[in-house]
Amino acid sequence: MPASKKYPPELKERAVRLLLAAREDAARLLELERENRELRRSNAILRSAAAFFAAELDRPSSR
Repeated sequence: MPASKKYPPELKERAVRLLLAAREDAARLLELERENRELRRSNAILRSAAAFFAAELDRPSSR
């Protein structure tokens, strides 16, 4: 029967810390990607609105 490998407690603690940190970085990345999508959508809406109002200003008035 092979002997079980024992890892020192410091190594286990470090591995757990690294795992938790990686999960936090991944969660932050997802949050930033979601925010980026929202901002891109908002910018697209604002560009469309600006183009609409610019076209309104270019039209001759009917007075």
